Amino acid sequence: MNKALIFTLCLIALFMAYNTDAAEYSLGDLYRLALERSETIKVSEEDLYIAGKDKDRAVAVLMPTLSAFANHTRYTEEKRTPTSILQPDYTNEWGLRLDQTLSLSGRELIAYKITKQSIRKGKFSLEAVKEGYLLNVASAYYAVLKSKKALEIADTNVKRLTKHRDASQKRLEVGEVTKTVLLRAKAELAGARSDRIKSENILRLAKTVLARTVGISEGITINAPPALESIDNTGLTPIRDIIGDCSLTVLACLKEKAFAERAEIR
Repeated sequence: MNKALIFTLCLIALFMAYNTDAAEYSLGDLYRLALERSETIKVSEEDLYIAGKDKDRAVAVLMPTLSAFANHTRYTEEKRTPTSILQPDYTNEWGLRLDQTLSLSGRELIAYKITKQSIRKGKFSLEAVKEGYLLNVASAYYAVLKSKKALEIADTNVKRLTKHRDASQKRLEVGEVTKTVLLRAKAELAGARSDRIKSENILRLAKTVLARTVGISEGITINAPPALESIDNTGLTPIRDIIGDCSLTVLACLKEKAFAERAEIR
């Protein structure tokens, strides 16, 4: 019974590992996962949350304080005169009190303005962190694509030189070429195989960097990059909503939009 259970668990583990290695991600998937799992972004979001709480505390200082009070007193005996009560059996007192305290320098209002500016700064910082992090993800993503293409070129070169070596071997056997031609073909093939191994290692390193940047397993497969217009499932603003009615190319429209907003900030 124990052996069967162990065997079943091993099969499940192998199946899970296979599924993990076979995971495919597009650039939009990587963007979404990066925004969800980045510790740097989480820290910036916590800073913005703390700034919001500081603003709430500053508002609380400006708000008046409303308090209620009540008092019940019971005496040992009731004291009377022929015409009035000097001391009743008990007395009840209750009421509301509204207090408001402000300093002459107005530091409470100054603190409130500072917290509003801190929130604005936190929002800008969060956007900057997100943009920088997504830029790193995109750089790692395209590095993987570049390494993958280089490996495909190296594979093609190895196949071509393998055929060339085989052809040189047959031509040597029939006496069409000298042994020098065959040795040169073998040397070129050895160099191509070495280049292929280098390309494979570079691709493996690029995938590792991408996986660590996003926070996923290293055994990943990435899809071809989509068009800029279709990157709208990342939680960011769609490209067409940013550039609006622009007759230029997407990249030129984004540059024009960026320069215009920079001029407005200045």
